[in-house]
Amino acid sequence: MHQTVRMVVSQLVSSAKLTGTYGGIRFSVPDSAREINSVHFLYDPTAGFSAMMKMFHFDGSSKLEERTWAGNTKWTQWAPMLALKNPDPVAGFPQGTVLQPFVFLRNTTKQAVNVNVSIGWHGDSGQGRANLPLLILSPLETRKLDIGALQPTLGIPNTAHWALVTVTTGSNPDDVIAVAASYDATGRYGAQTPFSDQLADHWTGGLWQVDSTHNSIIAITNGGKQQTNALLTFLYNGGKSKYEVQKAIAPGDQFWINLADYIHNSTPDKNGNTLPADLTSGTYELRDLNPDKSLSGSLFEGKIIIDKTWGHLTYGCMVCCGYGSLGTTDPNPFGL
Repeated sequence: MHQTVRMVVSQLVSSAKLTGTYGGIRFSVPDSAREINSVHFLYDPTAGFSAMMKMFHFDGSSKLEERTWAGNTKWTQWAPMLALKNPDPVAGFPQGTVLQPFVFLRNTTKQAVNVNVSIGWHGDSGQGRANLPLLILSPLETRKLDIGALQPTLGIPNTAHWALVTVTTGSNPDDVIAVAASYDATGRYGAQTPFSDQLADHWTGGLWQVDSTHNSIIAITNGGKQQTNALLTFLYNGGKSKYEVQKAIAPGDQFWINLADYIHNSTPDKNGNTLPADLTSGTYELRDLNPDKSLSGSLFEGKIIIDKTWGHLTYGCMVCCGYGSLGTTDPNPFGL
């Protein structure tokens, strides 16, 4: 029997007489856990704000060697596209918009956990990397990191627009989970960028859009320990035509593509081809051209589609194409 149960967090917090403005949520299913799915979203009807909050499946039997890739020896998560205080003009936000980038870290265990966080930033004045001091999360603690307030301390200039956030722990997978988001004080403008621990040598993506009211920005990240060559292929014309971009990416570095620039500037690809000036959508895929087969590739990506009409930056990402895997449709109870 299919059934959906709705719980209002504010009511649960009030009835439990909890204090504070943020925290973690956990629910457990003793039996038939695979038959349960969940969706968590925040909303503010006054500001007209809403956002999906990622829920994580916790598997206490996961082993570190099953969730580390490309030579990494510690469990690592990446959020590839955190918008910093001064938004990228490409986003089309009103002049003077100031974002509030936050990262939330949740210790899911009953022991203290050490966490390392690094910020790889880039913007008009170049790029750089900053490391936060070692964080020690108390048992079951949820910690809010105000990245915007930390920017001057970390030496991140106001001309920086985006950041790659890397979270590393010496504990087991899922002992620490992370969420990142960046919105202005009204909740009207901003974006989310989910964390992922997945690296691979072949990814396939969904829709990208470029037209008078939309643009797509893609960030390719090398999460491995050695330089690799990434091949990003854009498919269009019903999959009959393609445009290929190849780039060498250093360990821990990123390659960013503003797709509107590639189309409007008639930028040639590795084969000398250009994208049609009237092209508005298509699909894409990503390959690691020189992966260490024993390490399963070192790339992952993120994509933001900009909606200039509503001021939304909608995040999307590719799906890993593993070998010999079987999948089923994941039912989503959130019906809007």
